[in-house]
Amino acid sequence: MNEATSSKIDWMGRIGALRELIDREGPVGEAQGTLTAPLVERLIEQELFTMQVPAELGGGGAGLLDMLETAEELVYHNASVGWNVLAINVATGNAGALIADEDAARRIFSSDPLPRIAGYGAPVGIATPVEGGYRLSGRFQFGSGIAQSTWVEVAAPDPNVEPAPGPPAVLGFLVPMEDVTRLGNWDVYGLEATASEDFEIVDALIPAEHTYPLDGRAVPQRGQSYRHLGIRPVSLLGNAAVALGIARRALDEISRLAVRKARPGRPRVVDQQLFQHDFAYHDAAVRAARALARDTAVAGDVAAAQEAVTPELGHRFSQACVYAHSVGSDAVRFAYGWGGTGALRRPGRLGHTLLDMAGATQHQANDPNLLADAGAAIVETQAV
Repeated sequence: MNEATSSKIDWMGRIGALRELIDREGPVGEAQGTLTAPLVERLIEQELFTMQVPAELGGGGAGLLDMLETAEELVYHNASVGWNVLAINVATGNAGALIADEDAARRIFSSDPLPRIAGYGAPVGIATPVEGGYRLSGRFQFGSGIAQSTWVEVAAPDPNVEPAPGPPAVLGFLVPMEDVTRLGNWDVYGLEATASEDFEIVDALIPAEHTYPLDGRAVPQRGQSYRHLGIRPVSLLGNAAVALGIARRALDEISRLAVRKARPGRPRVVDQQLFQHDFAYHDAAVRAARALARDTAVAGDVAAAQEAVTPELGHRFSQACVYAHSVGSDAVRFAYGWGGTGALRRPGRLGHTLLDMAGATQHQANDPNLLADAGAAIVETQAV
């Protein structure tokens, strides 16, 4: 497999086999707040939840470009579906790469189907060392995909490291779902079926071999080369894919409306020069953002494989992510504005792209300060 390009598995073909099911079951999941059982079953069968798991553990071993393209395509059909698949892949792939104890890794990933892990990476848990491991407690947020997960990955300050000025040393913990209490408080506008609810862990006993550093001490034990970039670039690229998938869907939806819609005394929307100009602009902007995201994914795969990772590359992931959200948001607002009441009506999806994008832009990956940081770093590099 050439990680610099793509894995050999036809992930897009697998998504294509699910399109009708996603279109049918996606809105049902939005109404109930989580993906439907028939859809989850097929996503598991197609191994889409575990495409980023290292191949050594039976996963898909997918590269960054695979992740970008498949997440965007799933989001295009239903943002909640794509978000679920992406979130579970990030945590499950991360755990598969970082578990140091080989026997523990083989044991956890020996299940059929493979484990599905939801995650929250902020170190808000409390871990107390005990014989053989830790006692872990805490309340955690944004457990995207937890409704169809078998484990969760959470974090706490590492109790084995003396506190010092600056961010704490962070230890990750794998916790089976039987030790997790879901709090069911995901009641939102947009991204409704992600089930990104809070969850609680109370005095769970976690074996030491089910823990691993989640900070700069993290050393991938197996898996794709891009694991050496850390989890942050993977998450940023995934969030870029979400924004791009929603924006593409909005532009396609307004295209279909524009050839039919005309207000009294006006030509069809598609025949109005103002629409034509703005559509061409937003279509070009989204294509440019997609190209930037793709270039960044390929650069990440190549740099990691060649052990040539630079600080600038990390900032390029931030740049691609925030730019995709900015361009995508503008495109969705444009499409919705020209849609009239057609944008409001169900079962059309144009109105829902507005809600989904409004939800996606609230993620910390879209922090505009990241773009400012990237600008400073890139200028320093190019000024040399």
